Amino acid sequence: MSNRAIGLQTVVSNLFQWRKDKVDGLGALSSGLFEPRLETHAKRNRPWTDRTGAARRGLTATHRYGADHFSILLWHTVFYGKFLELRFAGRYAILEPTMREVGPEIIEQVRRYWSS
Repeated sequence: MSNRAIGLQTVVSNLFQWRKDKVDGLGALSSGLFEPRLETHAKRNRPWTDRTGAARRGLTATHRYGADHFSILLWHTVFYGKFLELRFAGRYAILEPTMREVGPEIIEQVRRYWSS
């Protein structure tokens, strides 16, 4: 094998390791910063009046990633969360408003992270 081929293998291996490290770091950033930010915003700004507190406590964020995507999810864990989001012309919706307000901040932080 030529030195050129060995050098190319090293470069490719290093690129794959760099990508893995960046994705793992993005997961840590999401767990430590983005998800708590989304949950806190949603819980503080919910448009409904708590009866039991279950819907508020059930607002949850997490992340998922695969070979070609990274997603941050915010959802209700209570069965009636879908009614809060969809009934009454969205008067009690909090998921989309939270993503619209907090999402641009997260996108900017992800851009800065990937460019560093």
